[in-house]
Amino acid sequence: MRKKLLLTAAFLLASCLNCCGNSKAADTSVTPVPPSQSPDGNTNTVEPTTDPLTATPEATAKPTATSTPTPTVAPTSTPSQEEDSMFSDEIDYTALLKRTDHVGTIEHISYQTKDYFGDGAEITKYAYVYLPDGYDTTKQYDVLYLMHGIGGSEREWGMTDDSSRIKKIMDNLVFNGEAKPFIIVTPNGRSSSDFANTNADFNSFYCFGQELRNDLIPYIDTHYATYADCERVTADTENTQTDTADGGNTGETTASYDLSASRSHRAMAGLSMGGMQTINIGMCECLDLFSWFGAFSSAPTSYPSSDIALKLAAFPEENIDYFYAMCGTEDGVAYQSARGAVRGLTDLTDKLDDSNFYWQELPGVHDFNIWNLGFYNFAKIVFQ
Repeated sequence: MRKKLLLTAAFLLASCLNCCGNSKAADTSVTPVPPSQSPDGNTNTVEPTTDPLTATPEATAKPTATSTPTPTVAPTSTPSQEEDSMFSDEIDYTALLKRTDHVGTIEHISYQTKDYFGDGAEITKYAYVYLPDGYDTTKQYDVLYLMHGIGGSEREWGMTDDSSRIKKIMDNLVFNGEAKPFIIVTPNGRSSSDFANTNADFNSFYCFGQELRNDLIPYIDTHYATYADCERVTADTENTQTDTADGGNTGETTASYDLSASRSHRAMAGLSMGGMQTINIGMCECLDLFSWFGAFSSAPTSYPSSDIALKLAAFPEENIDYFYAMCGTEDGVAYQSARGAVRGLTDLTDKLDDSNFYWQELPGVHDFNIWNLGFYNFAKIVFQ
């Protein structure tokens, strides 16, 4: 009888020990959890819920069940992500291919203006004009005034012949219906008799608003098919010539008309110093003449956003159709000034909000990789 009781007790003790072992394995098994990602893109390691020093070898070697991966939920697009689709981070390579058909033309022009930085004497200056494919003098076209940087001239954008990158981009965008067919003018931004000297006093750049208003815009409006309601200069006008050896079309503008009536069909954009001119002159001095603006790597003397807002208040009736600003984050020349010109701008003026303003920053320095991209993005939205 005693032997039977001892056998029964041993059996019960073995069963108890086995149950305790199974229970411990269930408690200490860890279901793998995929790593999470923080908003800044860094991977966060998930801390284990069980202290590895207390886990039994059986539990870590033999998990009780196969873990089911947690499904990854795609993030919901934010408004800024949706708007980003309007502005590319790189130029589509097909836009850089030289077309053999459906191409625009480039003209070299000269026009009369004044030495606004100096004594006001009459001077002759030069510019290049891009006319889109199918340009028709019986139609009307929008006009973009595209400005160069401090060490450049009317040639800096390279819009001088059929090899021009700007021309290739425009020809392809217009052909593919990604941009409206519009006229582009690349003038010299120095309003002085010394405009051809790229080392001339940079203060002449700040007088360019007078040249725009009094001379260049009237010349373009009276010699090309724009939206301005003015008297056109015809091909047989005595003062008009074409492609002369010393600079192209000549002739003075004498028509007087309301330039502001066609402001929604006029844009201004530029790189570096030309970006400064777009902001300080085009937007802050000549808002009655322009309503579209593109500033690429705006120069250090660009107004800060607080000054821009104050100057815009002087134009209570004029709206802004769009202001697109961009810069490379590694640009040691202009990043701080370009960013400072737009920081908090939509909170400082009621003329701009998320519907008509965009700031784009992306890896890049102070060069044409950024500026050509800026032109490409701006060309696709301007006048739309």
